[in-house]
Order: sequence, then C-alpha cells, then structure tokens
Amino acid sequence: MDEIVGSPGTAVLTEVPQSHESGYQERTYSLNVSKSMQKKLAATDQDVVVYKTGGGLRLLLNTGMFECYKFAVDQFFGDTSLPFKCCKIPIHDKQGNLVETQYKLSTGRQSIYTLNLYHTKSSCLINGKNAQKFTDVHLPIMLKNIEDMLLPE
Repeated sequence: MDEIVGSPGTAVLTEVPQSHESGYQERTYSLNVSKSMQKKLAATDQDVVVYKTGGGLRLLLNTGMFECYKFAVDQFFGDTSLPFKCCKIPIHDKQGNLVETQYKLSTGRQSIYTLNLYHTKSSCLINGKNAQKFTDVHLPIMLKNIEDMLLPE
C-alpha cells in the first residue's frame, strides 16, 4: 500500500491493521488525544445526523447520545439468544487508546452487516449487503434500550 501523507496533527493509516492474539486490532498511528478531546467537546452541541452512504448508513451523534448508543449496542450484540453470530473487534492505536469498535454480524458464513463505532468522532458506519436489517430491525431495539435506560419505570 502506498503511504498516505496527512497534515500535521492528524492520524494517518499507512498499513493494514495488525491483529493480536487477544482479538483486537492495532492501527499504525498514535491518537492525538488533545485534538480528539476537543472534537468530543465540540460534538456535545452537535445535532444527530443520519444519512445514507454508497453501501450503508452513517450516524453522526452528539457525545452524550454516542455514549448511550455504545452501551445499547454492546447490550444488544451481547445477547446470546440472538439468531446470528456477532464478532466484536476492539481497535486501538499504537498507544493502546481505543479508537474504534467493529461488530461483524453473520449467520454461518453469510455476512449480514458490519457496524463500526468511531470513538474519536462520536459516529457510526453501518455497511454490508444486509445493512437495511440494521435500520429496520436492530436500530429500533437499540433505541428502545436507550429509552429504557434513560427513563426507568
């Protein structure tokens, strides 16, 4: 892969991520923690934006909603009674900071979709052949879980 050059202070991926025996991947960059925290702070006032991409869906969330959403996603995909397999892959930078979490859903060898949570940008990307299943079935359940968490009976 050709090296990609970015502007000073930005994270640039220059190689394929390294996989570790413990099940996580490592990016070949070090997160600029100060810049990342500034982005998180700026995102506290951001509106929730949802739009379609070429192969799926993108969610841009404010910081508070993203934190609730992360919890709901983990709760949903951690349910062992679901009729599909879910592979959770944490992705760290060189310093060990968690920068992304991938959830890969499949039934046997058939991929359903991949959900990427980008922790530094409070955003999500859902893509794959059956990404519509996320929108139609899984997202409403996750939003209900968030509602139940915020508004207990």
